[in-house]
Amino acid sequence: MLEVTEVPTKVPVDRRVPYSGSTATFNRLWPIYREALQEVMRLGKYSHGFAIGELEHAVAEATGARFAVAVNSGYDAALLGLKANGVKAGDQVAVSSCASAEVAIAIAALGATPVFVDIDSHSFDVDESILEDALTEKMTAVVVSNPVGRANVKRDLLHIASRRGLVLLEDFGEAFGRYTGTVNAAAVSFAPGAMLGGIGDAGMLLTNDHEVATTASLLRHHGRTGDTIGRMPGVSNRAEICGTNSKMDDFLAAYLRARLQNFESEVQRLRLSLECYLDLLGDCSGRIEVPLLSLGSDSELTPPGRFVILSPERDELRRYLFNHGVEAALALPMPLHRQPCFRGCLVSGGSATVSEGFSARALALPFHSNLTTEHIAYVSRCIRKFYKL
Repeated sequence: MLEVTEVPTKVPVDRRVPYSGSTATFNRLWPIYREALQEVMRLGKYSHGFAIGELEHAVAEATGARFAVAVNSGYDAALLGLKANGVKAGDQVAVSSCASAEVAIAIAALGATPVFVDIDSHSFDVDESILEDALTEKMTAVVVSNPVGRANVKRDLLHIASRRGLVLLEDFGEAFGRYTGTVNAAAVSFAPGAMLGGIGDAGMLLTNDHEVATTASLLRHHGRTGDTIGRMPGVSNRAEICGTNSKMDDFLAAYLRARLQNFESEVQRLRLSLECYLDLLGDCSGRIEVPLLSLGSDSELTPPGRFVILSPERDELRRYLFNHGVEAALALPMPLHRQPCFRGCLVSGGSATVSEGFSARALALPFHSNLTTEHIAYVSRCIRKFYKL
């Protein structure tokens, strides 16, 4: 994530602002997690056990999804979500050039071909007019992703997908929020840096489609049928389809379940942090751009998975922040169509200039539930000093 590994020692401890809050979150949750961990140890089922079923129920309730299928990473959530929806070798799948590499790699792992589509400069979602031009007989799906951390499945995109019979998979990225059911499925990551981050890689597939959920559940556990959650190995060993090993372990599930118990309070702190950033940086137009200002900042909306600003002096600003104790990350180090592993893949329209401009200017600021208003005021003050505002 970050190229640097430590904050300069000359910066006072109370002025250091970490990019990630995972350590503080773990320390806060440890008393609750310790009890959950002891229960997992008592039951003696450490993978695909009862903690998995409890987490799936809790996530479905929190997101509004009818079904939640626990897997071992956000990558597998995307891969199994596409496969369960019928995407296969030889298909083409449209995906934003600003999506995460994991999503495009999942498409390629299925034997399908990712077709990269530029983003719209206002919404930062896939540009529908370019997507229309990219449609072919081989295209069977579109992955919806937003690099500023707030997915926005627009009505025009839903209309295109419905008219052409395309599968829509929403990539939540680092965010965690409501599943509206307007898309076929959604892939959630519980990686440590995500909004609902765990203590290792894990993911969840959300869907309202019973068949998709059933197929994904089979695929994650070697294609085994029957009631596999909580069963000891060997109880369910009949494989109906060729699956894979994408089970989530119970230690991770127990931690995520513990975190979900008071997650609404974390969401409220994130909303407050978002409002503070927007208030303190909203008048810096001309020097930096704050994408979430144009997308709307309704306090009732799910907070974004990260807070991104756009700056022509992105690299210089990042170094300045680092020297003043603020960790910031490159929001998109390289657009997907420039990645060496995708050399030769199709780029709709032949270029993705908006995506390349976003990649060159996007900086992700610290944004997690352990930040205080004083932290955000300090980060904002550093940015304003850099620009002499």
